[in-house]
Amino acid sequence: DYFSPFVLPPLSGDNGGATDQGVTADEITIVHYMGPDGDPIINYITDAIKVDDTNAQEQEVVSKFIEYFETYYEFYGRSINYVVYESTGLANDEVTARADAQRIVEEYQPFAVIGGPALTNAFGDELAALETLCISCGGGSPDWFAERDPYVWAIDGSAEQKQVHVVEFICKQLVGKPASHAGEEVQNI
Repeated sequence: DYFSPFVLPPLSGDNGGATDQGVTADEITIVHYMGPDGDPIINYITDAIKVDDTNAQEQEVVSKFIEYFETYYEFYGRSINYVVYESTGLANDEVTARADAQRIVEEYQPFAVIGGPALTNAFGDELAALETLCISCGGGSPDWFAERDPYVWAIDGSAEQKQVHVVEFICKQLVGKPASHAGEEVQNI
C-alpha cells in the first residue's frame, strides 16, 4: 500500500495500558460527531455540490477506513472503539454544540472527537475547555487554534495560511519566469 507507514514488527510485550483519556490496554475510543441528516442549513450548502450522503453512509465509510487502519497500522494491541454521536442541533446552534461536547466527554471519555457543527466554534471551545482532543471541530484564524492548543486540530489550513503559501509559490516559482504554458498571446507580456 502506497500510504502505509514504515513497517514495524508487531508489538510484543506491554503496550503501556491506560495511557490517556480514552486509551486503555485494549482500545482507543474515538467519537465521530455527526449533525442531523435533516439539517436544512447544511442541506442548502451541500445541495449545490450534490453531496447527499446520509449519516449512515458516512458511518459505513468511516468504519471501512478504521478496518483499513487496524489492518495496516500499529495500534500496539489496541482496537478502535468507534462511537457515532448524532446531534439534534443545527450547524449554527451554539447551545446544543456546547451541551453535545459536555455530554460526549462525560458519557464516552474519548481520546479524540472527530468533526463538529460546521457553523459554530462553540463545540471546539467546549472540548478544549474540557481538555479533550478534537479534530475538525471548528476553527478560523491561526490565533483561534493557538488559544486552544493542543486540543483543537484542523484537517485543513486556514485561509490566512493558504494565502501565505500561494504568495510564496508565486514569488518562488512564477515571478520572472516565462509563461511557457500560457497561450501565445500572453507568453511575452
